[in-house]
Amino acid sequence: MANPFKEMPHIMGLLVRQLRLKILLWLAGFAIIIVATITAYPSVYPDEEARRGFAITMNNPAMEAMVGSSYSLQDFLSTTATLFAQETMLFTLVTVAVMNIMLVSRMTRGDEEEGRTEYIRSLPIGRLSYLGAAMLVITVVNILLAAIIGTGLWATDIDGTDWQSAYLYGSILGGVGLVFAGITAFLAQLAETARGTTMISFGVLAVAYLVRAFGDVSSDTLSLISPLGWGMRTNVFIQNDWWPVYSCLIAAFILTAGAFYLHRTRDLDAGFIPPKPGNEHASIFLKTPLGFTVHEQRVPIIVWAVFIVLFSASFGYILDDLETYFADNPFLEKMMQGESDVKNQFVTLLIAMMSLISAVPAVITIMALKKEETANRIENFLSKAISRTTVMSNYLWLAVITSILMQALIALGLWGASIAVLDQPLDAGDIFLAAFMYLAAIWVLLGLSILVIGLVPKIASIIWLYLIYGFIIIFLGDVLDLPDWANNLSVFETVPALPSNAFDRMPVILLLGISLVTSLAGFISYNKRDIQG
Repeated sequence: MANPFKEMPHIMGLLVRQLRLKILLWLAGFAIIIVATITAYPSVYPDEEARRGFAITMNNPAMEAMVGSSYSLQDFLSTTATLFAQETMLFTLVTVAVMNIMLVSRMTRGDEEEGRTEYIRSLPIGRLSYLGAAMLVITVVNILLAAIIGTGLWATDIDGTDWQSAYLYGSILGGVGLVFAGITAFLAQLAETARGTTMISFGVLAVAYLVRAFGDVSSDTLSLISPLGWGMRTNVFIQNDWWPVYSCLIAAFILTAGAFYLHRTRDLDAGFIPPKPGNEHASIFLKTPLGFTVHEQRVPIIVWAVFIVLFSASFGYILDDLETYFADNPFLEKMMQGESDVKNQFVTLLIAMMSLISAVPAVITIMALKKEETANRIENFLSKAISRTTVMSNYLWLAVITSILMQALIALGLWGASIAVLDQPLDAGDIFLAAFMYLAAIWVLLGLSILVIGLVPKIASIIWLYLIYGFIIIFLGDVLDLPDWANNLSVFETVPALPSNAFDRMPVILLLGISLVTSLAGFISYNKRDIQG
């Protein structure tokens, strides 16, 4: 019987060479951000009073749903590292899952869709060599991540970061990463496209987050269904439970084995989920450039729309528990100057966080233009009587409409949930205005995307790094104690934070001006440069 993994080491080398820059950026980003963050905690929480205030803030249903189950008060008082783990663990796990989804989708369905897998499979290699090489590469990436993070945390010598707890923190990141790598590899055998694989994988990640959120608030058993729930059960820096790491490794092995089995039995370029048959005749709208663009992007837009409204509504349902908790806590009620202010500040944070998330589908829509060019499909439009300006305008207008839709769904989800759980629901006008304020920041992202695609399409992925920077600022800006100019580099920080703050039109006008200028520069550059292919 022929060796199904023949020549796998050579394919590993090919994949590493192809993705080495992305892998390096991911690992370096994790190392720098995590080490810089934990070293800031001793100065941010220098004494028992500051730690006690942190513990009281974290010990409520809203924060448990957002950042995971809380340690006990004694745990927070005993070591500085527990504060770091409580505030950063969950979002780091989610980011690691995103990294694994994107890399595995790229190495499996992405290469297959673009013809590289077929080319390699035409050589004398094993049937499972390409998938095996991809899974080995991602395994090495997660092992390196665990080792780098563990070593970095241990080297900081922060209170509580002994060698075992430091490497447990790194190991659970790598373990959860491998679980989502296995999930993505398995789904890559079911879906027929890289986009479908990525979207379904992100859907699984969203469900895992929501299941964990509801479980942390109401039932530990429910939370343990989610891999993210396992990651939050290590009690790192206190008890250092390793069973979640072992559970992740077992789950990753089972998922990967299932992916190999399905890969062995399916045809190349085929999937086990059959594509929906199209209509026999195209509609008039589909025959237009804009109609075709909408048709190609409709699935990810719909999926993200469902995710956004469910996510917003889920957090909206917590508002009732939030009010009850703060009303019964005289210390926090006094500190936050009243129950209403607490609710407004929480809603303000939610809208800012959700706006960053809703920027993703809008940017994806713009980035589809670059993908079409890379795949040599955009020339099919340009060979007709259609200008480059028209083609780029279609993607930009669709991205703008998508951003408006997503922001409206954020407001609708929060407002609708507040009607169900609060005696005095959130004001619809205030919530929709607060959500739409962030459109200016999202449109700056779209303008920058257009500019990069027009000038240097090869580095278009830098927009994702900028979006990640925005997440870092909103979640860790206060902890890192960055200067104002560093915080303001994120356009989302310049948006008036409604409803807790007063409205200021000048930042919005400035952002709209920047988006217009960058978009125009992008159109001009796109019309002047050569089209790939």
